[in-house]
Amino acid sequence: MLKTTEKNIFRVRGSFPQEGVRYFSLQSNNVDVGFPISTIKDYEIEVDDPENTRNPFAEDSDRPIGTYTINVTPRGDQGLKNELSLCPESMTDRQCRSVNAVMLMRFYTSDPDRPPVSSKTDPPASQPNDRLFGYATPPMVEERQFKSWTDDRSRDRWRVFPTCDQTRSTQVTSLISKHFYGMIPPFAPPVRHNKNNNFVLYLGEDTATAGVYPNLDAAYLLAVAWQLSPELKDKPKKRLMARVTGTLPVTSRNLFTDPKIANYKDADVRYMSFSSIALVSGGPTMDTLDDAAFLRFYEPQQPEGEAWNRSYSFVAAEDPERTCGLYNASQELFLSTVLDGKLQDYWGILDRQLIPKTQRTRLPDRSNGYARLQCADASALDACVDPDYLKNVMEDYYPRIQWYTCDQDGTLEEITDYLGAIPVSETLTNKQKTHNGGVGSN
Repeated sequence: MLKTTEKNIFRVRGSFPQEGVRYFSLQSNNVDVGFPISTIKDYEIEVDDPENTRNPFAEDSDRPIGTYTINVTPRGDQGLKNELSLCPESMTDRQCRSVNAVMLMRFYTSDPDRPPVSSKTDPPASQPNDRLFGYATPPMVEERQFKSWTDDRSRDRWRVFPTCDQTRSTQVTSLISKHFYGMIPPFAPPVRHNKNNNFVLYLGEDTATAGVYPNLDAAYLLAVAWQLSPELKDKPKKRLMARVTGTLPVTSRNLFTDPKIANYKDADVRYMSFSSIALVSGGPTMDTLDDAAFLRFYEPQQPEGEAWNRSYSFVAAEDPERTCGLYNASQELFLSTVLDGKLQDYWGILDRQLIPKTQRTRLPDRSNGYARLQCADASALDACVDPDYLKNVMEDYYPRIQWYTCDQDGTLEEITDYLGAIPVSETLTNKQKTHNGGVGSN
């Protein structure tokens, strides 16, 4: 957490990840409500020594991997390299003299050529974990005070912030959750998200601040179901399940294996995942299957010399042992719908994609991001929640979902009608017009 004054600036210095990191970025957020202010993506970061080193997320070459410095100022208007601002544009200069902001640095440590993250492969929580920063030294945060903006800045007067204790990450996460989730109203998906067999774009207009610190580089599809819908509320022994099928977009593999991250034209998106989310305040993630999990599962099953056709299937349910025969462990993956050991009244599945090719090329593609770009005009918002429109844009990359129930006696039932909707109150809808929250905000 950083606090601005009229005369201070901050900087973040570090080494680019060496391996194991698929994506990283730095984003400033308003501390009061968790909304983004400014962001810089990995491939946008300029290296400290461009003559002799490279940014591996932007350049594929044999040159040494460099270091970076990201400057953070109240307004982001000092002409510094890799400069971010801490103050929202809506704030006056007077208000900007003293404002609290959170700098969020994201590292996606998903790599299909490495073992999945687990307690078996990671060091104990009591020890530092080199994987968290891509096997590079953790970045350093510094602050510098000036008497005025015209003060001589050639003198080295930077104060280094103490490095966070990696072994206390759970405590930090708990602190953030307790502080922010208490301010967030319940998640209330509208009717259109509940139609059977459909995903629609999540635009942030449906709920009031559904998540904190949303990622500006992500685009989401969302499908939700109400566990206590009219079809189920009188039958408590029936539990809700879903099967999702589709074709996985080509994703960047890592920094050193094709399709390499720097060669963005060779992949459809940088990263993608499916998450089960609890439809309660903050939309917390229950479980995630990322593209690396699909690659690890399906690639070894292919006959020698044959490539995987990228067709996938997974079942979302409470227990892989209780799916009434729906889940086939040898042919598909499993996504849990249990949050901290507790069954959820209603839940959803989020299709998350990061940095689609269109973000770099500005050309049409079949990604969530491109579909959302077509809805930037308010007059096109209806198309973003029209499954037929999305299927036309995304073609085989559009995921299909089918809902089921599993009875206690082992009866599997396919739901053919839409699931009961939870209406969005006028209060939530009006509030959302002034805030753009994000579901599953990682």
